[in-house]
Amino acid sequence: MFDSSVKLSKKDKRKLNSSQDKPILTKRRRNDPLKKEPKEVEEVKSWSLTEPGLNPSEERPWRNLQLILSLQNKQIDLQKKVELAFDFVDSIEKEVRNDVGDDDETVNISRLIVFLNDWSQSLLVSPEKKDNVEACLDFRCWRIFEFCLKESLKLHVSLNFSRNLLRAIGYVASNVLSFVSDPSLSSKESVFDGEEFELYGVVLDCVSLMFSFQNGLSNENLELWISNIGPVLKLVHKIYAQNLVGGNIGAFAIQFSCVVLEPFAKFLRIHPTRKNGFRDFVDKLLEPLLLLLDDGLYSQVNENNSVLTKKLSVLVEDVLSHGLFHPVHIDGFLGLRGVEKYAPSIEAKDSNLVIKSYHRHLFDKLESIIKLKKNMVWSGIGQLFHLFVGRIKKQKGASDAGTSGKDRGTRRLEDDLSGHLSTDLSRSGRAIPDNNYSSGTYSAESRKSLFDFFVQLLEPLLLEMDGYMQSNLAARVSLVDVHCTLKSVNSLLASFVHEKVYARTEDISEGACLNFLKKAYNTVVSFAAKLLGMSDSDIDGKTRKEMFPFLAKELFLAVGYFLDIEYDVIGSDLISLWFMMLSYLASLSYLDSPDQCLLTSAILDLGCQLVNLYSALRQVNYSIFTLCKAVRLLISHHREGEMSCTRFFSDSASFYNEATAASVGILLGSQEFKLSIHHAIKFIPEGQASELIQQLTADVTESMKWMKIGSSVTEGKEIGSLHVSDHDMLSFHIQAKLLGRVLSEIYMVLLDSLSVTAGNCSLLGPSIKELVSTIYPCISSLGEQNLDGIDTLFSVMGSTSKNMVGENEKESQGISIQWIFVFLFRLYISCRSLYRQVISLTPPGTSRKLSLAMGDAFTAYTGRDWMEKSDWTDDGYFSWIINPSPPLLDLIHHISDTYFKDNIEDCCPLIYILHIMALQRLVDLSRHRSSLEYLLQRNEKLVQIKKFDDADLSLYNKKDKKLKKRISILEQEAVELAGFVLGYLSLIADNYLSILSSDDTSCETKAHESDKWDFGICSMNKKSLPIAIWWIICQNIDILCIYSSSKKLKKKFKTFLTLLIQTSLPCLSKCFQQGVKHKIDEDGRPKKITLFQISQNLLQDSTLYDHKEFAIEILSCTGEFSAVAV
Repeated sequence: MFDSSVKLSKKDKRKLNSSQDKPILTKRRRNDPLKKEPKEVEEVKSWSLTEPGLNPSEERPWRNLQLILSLQNKQIDLQKKVELAFDFVDSIEKEVRNDVGDDDETVNISRLIVFLNDWSQSLLVSPEKKDNVEACLDFRCWRIFEFCLKESLKLHVSLNFSRNLLRAIGYVASNVLSFVSDPSLSSKESVFDGEEFELYGVVLDCVSLMFSFQNGLSNENLELWISNIGPVLKLVHKIYAQNLVGGNIGAFAIQFSCVVLEPFAKFLRIHPTRKNGFRDFVDKLLEPLLLLLDDGLYSQVNENNSVLTKKLSVLVEDVLSHGLFHPVHIDGFLGLRGVEKYAPSIEAKDSNLVIKSYHRHLFDKLESIIKLKKNMVWSGIGQLFHLFVGRIKKQKGASDAGTSGKDRGTRRLEDDLSGHLSTDLSRSGRAIPDNNYSSGTYSAESRKSLFDFFVQLLEPLLLEMDGYMQSNLAARVSLVDVHCTLKSVNSLLASFVHEKVYARTEDISEGACLNFLKKAYNTVVSFAAKLLGMSDSDIDGKTRKEMFPFLAKELFLAVGYFLDIEYDVIGSDLISLWFMMLSYLASLSYLDSPDQCLLTSAILDLGCQLVNLYSALRQVNYSIFTLCKAVRLLISHHREGEMSCTRFFSDSASFYNEATAASVGILLGSQEFKLSIHHAIKFIPEGQASELIQQLTADVTESMKWMKIGSSVTEGKEIGSLHVSDHDMLSFHIQAKLLGRVLSEIYMVLLDSLSVTAGNCSLLGPSIKELVSTIYPCISSLGEQNLDGIDTLFSVMGSTSKNMVGENEKESQGISIQWIFVFLFRLYISCRSLYRQVISLTPPGTSRKLSLAMGDAFTAYTGRDWMEKSDWTDDGYFSWIINPSPPLLDLIHHISDTYFKDNIEDCCPLIYILHIMALQRLVDLSRHRSSLEYLLQRNEKLVQIKKFDDADLSLYNKKDKKLKKRISILEQEAVELAGFVLGYLSLIADNYLSILSSDDTSCETKAHESDKWDFGICSMNKKSLPIAIWWIICQNIDILCIYSSSKKLKKKFKTFLTLLIQTSLPCLSKCFQQGVKHKIDEDGRPKKITLFQISQNLLQDSTLYDHKEFAIEILSCTGEFSAVAV
C-alpha cells in the first residue's frame, strides 16, 4: 500500500503530491487545483515565459528539441518537467495536422517518441525514490507513456521497455487493493466512477499496449514477475470475495489481471522455473492462485457468462500449469512413489523410501496451508489435479504426434471451459463435461504415477479429518473449517472421477491403490459416524444445527465419488452404508434446519447410485435386502449381537422417536429411488426371479421375527439376553411404523416390478406360495368369526393383547395395529396379483390346479368350463390362504368402526389400501356376475327354443333360481363395496371447499396451487388422501358405474358427478392450461397430480361415456349445474 494522494489541475498547476496521509484511491481532479504559495506561482509563470519553444504555435522547428533539452536540464524541477511533457503531449493530440510535416522539425517525432518513452519509464520504474513511487500513481506520467506507445504503433517506431515496469504494475494493483479493502468506504462503486478516475483506464491501456508489442516486456527475472503478480491476484480475489464483479471496480480488476496474467503465462511457458524459482513460485503464488481456482470463480463464469471471467479462469489455469507442471518438472512428479506404503506386503526398505526433490516443496506447502487452517485455499485442489492430468495427456499426445517437448501454448480466448470442473454437484449433475482426451490415453505406468500424485494431495486432508475425530469435534474445532476440509476432499475426488485415472484391471501396484482408497473411504465413513454421535454438549447447538446438513451433504457426496472410482471400497460392509444413510435420515426427526433438503437430496442420490451400481453387477437383490436389514437395525433389542453388522453402533446415538419412521420413509417415498429399484428388478435375468422371491421370503420371515421380539420385550418377557430399555413400548410402536411404512414399501416395489414370463412362471408359482405362507398365521386370524380376531392377530405377532394395554397406550397401540395391517394387506395384494400372472402363463393343466388352490374361478377356466360347471359359489377375497374366507366387507367395516371413527390422520395409508382391496373384489364380483348373467340368459333362451318335458323344465327352473339368487348375493356385496368406496366423497368435497375458501385468489389460481399427490401410499396424509381416493375412483369408474342404477348408490353417484364437473371447470381456462406443466417420470406418468387434473383427464376419457345410463346422468348434472351458474 502507498501513502499517496495525487490531486491534479488542468494547466500549469499540476504537481506530484507527497502527502503521507492515509492511503486512498488516487484521483485526477480537474476542477480543484492545488493551492500554491504566491512565490511559487510567480516562479512557474516566470519560467514558462522565459523558456523558448514551449508554445506549439511558435518556433515549430525547435519545439521537439527544446522539449528534450528542457527534460534533460537538471536545474528544472521534476514537477515542472512532468507539466511540460504532459502539456506538450496534450497540445500535440489536440493539434490539427496541417501540411507542415515532421521534416520541418530539427528533431523528428520518432526520435522524440523514443526519448519520451525512456524518460517516462524512468519515472515509473524506480521504487527507491519516493517521488517515483508517486509517479506510478500520477495520471500525467501514464498519459505521456500512453502517447509514446500509440504514436510508435502509428509510425512503426521500435521502443525499449524496462524490466522494472513490472513494479509500476504492482504499485497500481496495490493501490486499488488498498481502496477495495478500506472498510470506511461503504459504497465503493459510487466513488469509483466518472472521469476523475481516468488514471486506471490509462494504466490499463498502457499495460495492454506494452504487452502487445512483438518483444513485449522481455523480462527474464522471475523474482520480479512473482513479486508484482501477487498484488494482482490478491486484488482479483478481493473483487470476487466482495461480489464487486459487476461494477466498474470489478471490470477494471478483471481486465487488468487478464492483461497481466496472459504475458506471465507466456513467460512461464518460454522460461520454465528452475529449482529455486519453483520454490519461489510455490511459496508466493500457489496460495492466491488456488484461491482463484475455487468454485466461486467458476460459478461466476456460469452465472454471468462473462467473456472476461472465462478468460481469467483460463489464464489462472495456464499460469499454474506452466509454473508447476512444465515439461521440465513433470518427470519429478511422475516418480513420487507415494502409494507403495499401502501395499498388502511391502519390504521395509521400500516403505521408508521417500524421494526428496524440489518437487516435494509443492506438497510441503499444501500441508503447511492446512496446518495454518487456510482451508479455503484447498477448495481448488481438484482443479490442480485436473491441470496435472491435462499436462500428462498433452505431453503424451505431443509425443505420439512426434512433437515431444513442444507445448500448445496458451489456449484460445474463446475456450468454453469444457474442461473445467465443478464439485457442487448432485447426483444428476455429477457428470462433468468431458475433455478432449479419453481414458484410453493412459498406460498402466501413467495411471500409477497419477495415482501417486493423487495420494500426495489427499493424504493431508485425511490426516486433518483424523485430527478432527481425535478431538471428538469439541468446541474448539470450527465446523466451518471441517466443512472446508470436506469440500476440498470432494473437489479432489470429483476431479479424480472425471479423469478416470483408476482402473482395477490396470492396477500394477499389487493392491496398494485399492488399499489406499479403502483407507480413505473408511476415514470418511468413520467421520460420518463421529459426526452423527455429536451432541449439543460437544459444540454449540445452534451452530451444529446450521452446519450439520452441509457437513452431511459433503460426506455423502464423498461416498458417492468413492463408489464411482471403485465399488469394492465398500467390501462386504454395504449394510453399514445403508445404516449410515438411514441414521442420518432419522436424525432429521429432531434436527430443525431450513437446509435439510441438502441432506435428503444427497442421501437420495446415493441411494439411487447404490441400486444402479449393484444392478449393473447383477447383485441388486443384495443391495435391497441389506437395506431391509439396516432398517431393522434402527430398532435393535440385542445391540451387542448386532454390532458386528455395522460400525455405526459404536458411535451413533439412538435416534428413534415418534417421527423416526417418517424421516426414514423419505428414502422410500422418493419416486426416483423407487424407480431405480423398479428398473433394476424389471431387467434381472428371468432365471433369478424365483431366487429373488425366496430371498424375499426369508427377509419377510426376519421382519416378522423382529416384530415378535420387539413386542415380547414390550411385554416384559425375556428372550435370550435381550437388552430391555425404558423405551420398549415406544420402540415397538416405531417398529410397527417401520414395518408398514418402510419395509412394506420395499417389498411392494420389488414384487410389483418383477416380470413374470413363460420361462420363469413354473418356478415363481411355488416361491410366491411359500412367501404368502409366511403371513398365513396373521391373515388366518382374521377369519375367526368374533370380535377377538384382532387379539388373535396380536398373539400371533407376539404382542400383548390390547385388553392388557393401559389406557394411555391404547391410542399408540391402535396406530401400531394399523401399520401391521398395512404391511400384511399390501403384501397379500401384490402376491395375489403376481400369482394370477403366473396362472395365466402356465400350461392349462397346471394353471387349473393353481387356480383351484387360489379360489380363482376365471384366470384358468374357459367358457365351456363355466357352462359345464354346476357349483358357482364364490370363494371370497382371502380364499387363497383362508378357507372359508372371511367376507372382505365385514373386515372393512370392523376396521373402519374400530380405528377410523374418531381420527383419520394416522389411518390414511390403511384407508387407501382398503379401497384397493375393495376395488379388486369389485372386479372379481363383476366378472363373476357377468358370467352368471350370461348363463342365465343362455338357459332362458334354451327354454324358449327347445321343448323340454316337465322334469327337464323343472331342472332348468331350479338352475335359474339358483343363478338369480347367486347373482343377487353378488350384486348386494358389490353395491355395499361400491358404497364404501364412494363413501369418502364427502372427504373430497370438504377438500374442494377448503381450497375455494382459502383466500381471494381466482379459482384457476387456487386449482393450480392446490395440494398435490406424489402417488406415494405410505407417506399419505390428510391432505393427499382425498386426491388419492379421487384418483382411484376415477381410474376404476368403468367398474363402479355398473352399479350406478342401484337405489342405495344413486345419491352418491350424483355427488360424484357434481364433484367431477365442479373440479374440472378451472382446468378449462387457458391460463390454467398454460400454467400447468407436468413433470413426467420415465414411465410417462406425472410425478404429482391434483384433484382438478384428475377430473379433467376423466372427462376427456371415452370410457366414462360407455355406460349409457351413466352418460345420461352426466348430461343431466351438467344441465343442472349450468342452470345454477346462469
